[in-house]
Amino acid sequence: MRRKLSRPLVEDLQVDMREQLAKLSRGHDLAKAFNYILKRWASFTLFLEDGRVCLSNMPPSAT
Repeated sequence: MRRKLSRPLVEDLQVDMREQLAKLSRGHDLAKAFNYILKRWASFTLFLEDGRVCLSNMPPSAT
């Protein structure tokens, strides 16, 4: 389901980020954020290939 539903969204996100990045100055805070995630794209998209990867970086609260 992740590949089917999430992959197209993630691919569109990458395209949009690259398009916006081309319009921003290198020092712009948003450009820095885009560069950060784009440099780590393989790690960011790992959840698409490995179902064991949690979709959140927030652990469930212990109750």
